[in-house]
Amino acid sequence: MRLPIAIIAAVAGAAIVAGSSSAKAGTLPSRLEGLDGAEEIVEISNRAGLPEDWIAFLLAKSYVETGGKFDPLLGRGRANGAPLNAKINKSQSEQASAERAWDRLVEQGRLNPDLWPRESWIFGSGGLFALIPASVLVGTYEKSGMEDDPKIMDPWSVFDPTIAVFLAIDYNDRLMGWAGYKSEKTWGNLYKGWKQPSNMGKDNDTTQRSVQAFREALTATGSNPNLADRKPTPIPDPMTVIRPLIFGGMS
Repeated sequence: MRLPIAIIAAVAGAAIVAGSSSAKAGTLPSRLEGLDGAEEIVEISNRAGLPEDWIAFLLAKSYVETGGKFDPLLGRGRANGAPLNAKINKSQSEQASAERAWDRLVEQGRLNPDLWPRESWIFGSGGLFALIPASVLVGTYEKSGMEDDPKIMDPWSVFDPTIAVFLAIDYNDRLMGWAGYKSEKTWGNLYKGWKQPSNMGKDNDTTQRSVQAFREALTATGSNPNLADRKPTPIPDPMTVIRPLIFGGMS
């Protein structure tokens, strides 16, 4: 039986609190007040102890991916395979990307095809950051040693705000290990990597448009667009906080 997303969120929320003591709490920009998803990003990030620049990045990224709505139930792809309450905008390309990710990871032996029905993985992308389930869940939870646990590897968990924030934090952390990021350690370069990791370190029409969109999103969400040129504040490995509390408490 599928573990309800709300239960996963409650467990994850308790775990993230462990990182909250050292960082200055971020505040919700006044222009985003009343947008529940934006409020959740700030609240969850504060419980995670994220620095303010990380929160600004997450708000800008979600602004772009949700069209400024910050609705965690939004998705792109097809309704088949997605949660019934998800609001899926049709996108053949997004669904195809999700399907390729599942096929590739199963072929590599990194994703157990028996965890959940294939349709649950390949509907497309969803949640506050338009995450493709196979791409983010496998990369993040391989670190935990529990990538074969269906309670952890629920493809629909990308629609849960707490899980989505955690996955986004870890995805940033993993992108920072790429050579392309190390050649230019800025938020703008990291943002390029969300579209395609190999875009990091490149300067062309595509990456310039990406960074410009990021600057515009920072402005729209009440942050300084010059953040794109700044180096991210270092944070601990997300798994050092999460692993013993989430993964150690599940059986």
